[in-house]
Amino acid sequence: MKLPNSVKKEFDSIIYSIPSEMRPNGGTIFLGSEFANKDLPKILHLGLNPGGKSNHEKERWGCDFYFDLLSESPLLEITQDEKKKKWREPYWDNARAVYTKNKILALAMRKATFSFVYPVRTENSNDWRLKTEEVRGASAKIMMIIIKECEPEFIILSGKAARTSFIRLLWDKCAGFKEINGPKEIWDDTAGSWWPDAKPKSSIYQWSTTDVEINGLLTKLVKIPHHSRANSYNYHGETAGFLSKVIFG
Repeated sequence: MKLPNSVKKEFDSIIYSIPSEMRPNGGTIFLGSEFANKDLPKILHLGLNPGGKSNHEKERWGCDFYFDLLSESPLLEITQDEKKKKWREPYWDNARAVYTKNKILALAMRKATFSFVYPVRTENSNDWRLKTEEVRGASAKIMMIIIKECEPEFIILSGKAARTSFIRLLWDKCAGFKEINGPKEIWDDTAGSWWPDAKPKSSIYQWSTTDVEINGLLTKLVKIPHHSRANSYNYHGETAGFLSKVIFG
């Protein structure tokens, strides 16, 4: 799939309005090969930001900021780049273990749009650049374009920081954002099964949903654990089961 040129031009204009010192490591907007796929269920998946200390985009594509879709998603399959290396990133392995856990979830995730709350690369998720008005404003504009084009039924947020940052960004930059219902905690660690409004298993590993409205679009925010946690592998089945229950009922 190719990204429409009109959308790419909008992204280009927004990103390069950010001063260069705010994006010294470049960035990337998408982490998959699909954009605004109309097949149901319509899913948007968001991480916090691409991370990365080096200017990966410039090394690989000859530009410091990559706007286009990828030919393959590391969240769903072992990429050609990974096959050349002797070591794989645990984040990708954990994500793949969740999203391909069962056939129906894997088919849905292959149609999902994968992106970030903040597309700018920084050395860590607490970098001061992510808190500047320039980066926040540009990120919100890009996010509004993606949401408008994708019209997602579900917005999966990978990690507490992604969920918190997404909601704060929309509260601050989107007049048409409001929470309707939630968040509802899903995991009941006493019964060992999924129940609405139940006590979360821990403060780190939370599975929750929040019904929201974004510029007239009714959608569900779906919070899952961050895949890079050292013991995320213990929760592959739980997270896949949660996503399947929320998305497919």
